Amino acid sequence: MPVDTIMTIDWSGLGETEMADFELMNLSVNAVLVGSAHAPGGNQGCAPMGPVVSSPPPPQQVTLTAGAHTLTIDATTNDELYHFGAFYQFDLSFVEV
Repeated sequence: MPVDTIMTIDWSGLGETEMADFELMNLSVNAVLVGSAHAPGGNQGCAPMGPVVSSPPPPQQVTLTAGAHTLTIDATTNDELYHFGAFYQFDLSFVEV
């Protein structure tokens, strides 16, 4: 980034309604956690998928000073059984300060 910028990060997704510790997502900027999410769980198997549970809720904003920055997104289904239709999607927007 050539100038200071505010980055807004929004995310959503669907995860299994079986176990809450699956369909995991962590999003970090410069190795600082900005948000995480996981499947809703509920011991209901793989159908239907449900909205992921986020902490903190999106959207989140990060002020980026001029220069290079690292955005890291780590997402996994974490199992092979109850993930059909699971997904995360991300929207990034940038505004100069």
